[in-house]
Amino acid sequence: MPDFTAFLVLAVPIAVGVTKAVDLVRNAIDPNDSIPKVVWNILAFVFGVALCIGWQVNLASAAGLKQSSLAGTAGQILTGLALGAMASFWHEAMDAWSAKGHQPPGP
Repeated sequence: MPDFTAFLVLAVPIAVGVTKAVDLVRNAIDPNDSIPKVVWNILAFVFGVALCIGWQVNLASAAGLKQSSLAGTAGQILTGLALGAMASFWHEAMDAWSAKGHQPPGP
């Protein structure tokens, strides 16, 4: 379990960054929300994978996946897909917080 916690501690801030990058592109290209939402979900995956391959980010080992097949690019792609999926979650959470006018929960 500590391995997965390490993955989350490392991945959450990066996923929030991917979320904000997708939001930036979305606001610039589609201010009227005419493009289907699936496009933005796919863009989050693309940004996540591009970031991980470009900066050689591989959090698969931090998640406890220690197979040698995940040591290189495959691990980077898996990490990017995970970050893209997490970015979609964070987008929905931040959108809900914004709609309610509440601040995110915290200490």
